[in-house]
Amino acid sequence: MLELNLKHLQIIYPGKVALDDVNMTIRGGELTIIEGEFGAGKSSLIGAIAGRIRHTGQISLTENGLTLTTADLAHFCELNAFFRPCHLADFIKMGLLSEAWQIPSDTTQQVNQILETFGLSHRANCYVQALTPDELLLAAICYQLVSKPRLLLVDEPARSLSYDMHKTIMNGLDRYARDTGAIVIAATERATFSDIRHLQLKNGKIASTLH
Repeated sequence: MLELNLKHLQIIYPGKVALDDVNMTIRGGELTIIEGEFGAGKSSLIGAIAGRIRHTGQISLTENGLTLTTADLAHFCELNAFFRPCHLADFIKMGLLSEAWQIPSDTTQQVNQILETFGLSHRANCYVQALTPDELLLAAICYQLVSKPRLLLVDEPARSLSYDMHKTIMNGLDRYARDTGAIVIAATERATFSDIRHLQLKNGKIASTLH
C-alpha cells in the first residue's frame, strides 16, 4: 500500500509560521481532505508535498517497504486546462500524451472509466465548447486523472461552486482513490462530508482528524 508520512513539518514565511510541527500519515485508497479557513496553511501543505515550497521536517512516500520520491510522483492538479475544439472524449485522451507526443493506441476503456467516475459519460461525444461551466471543470479534472497519477494534490477544487457540484467533485476524487489505490489530497475551506476523511488545519497546526 502507498503511504505518505509527514514528520515535524514546518514552513516559515517572513513574519508568519504557515505550518507548525505537522505530523500525519496518509494511505492510498481514499481521499483525504485538508480543511481550514483562509490562511490556515492548506496551500502551504499541498505545496510542500508537491516539492514546490521549502520546508523543514520530513516527507516520505513508501510502498511495500520501498521508498519513493515524492517530488517525482506528486501530480499537482491544475484546473485551468486549455480546451481544444474537439469532442470531450478526444480532449480527455490528450491527458495521456507521452513525452514523445504519442497517445497509446487503446485508450477507450481508460477514458470511459474516468468520464463515468465524474458523471460525464453521456457527454463523451459532445464538443467541448457545448459543455456547461460545471461540466468544463469536471472535464479538466478528468483530463488530469486519466493518466492515473499515484499521488494527486488538489488545491481548492470547488471554490465558489454549489454544494451539489462540490459534492460531485469530492465523491469523484474519493472514488478515483478507491479504484486506483492512489493517495488523493484536496485542500478546501468548505465544510466536508462525514463519509470522507478530513483533517482540519488551524493556525498551521492539525486541530482535528475526522473520518
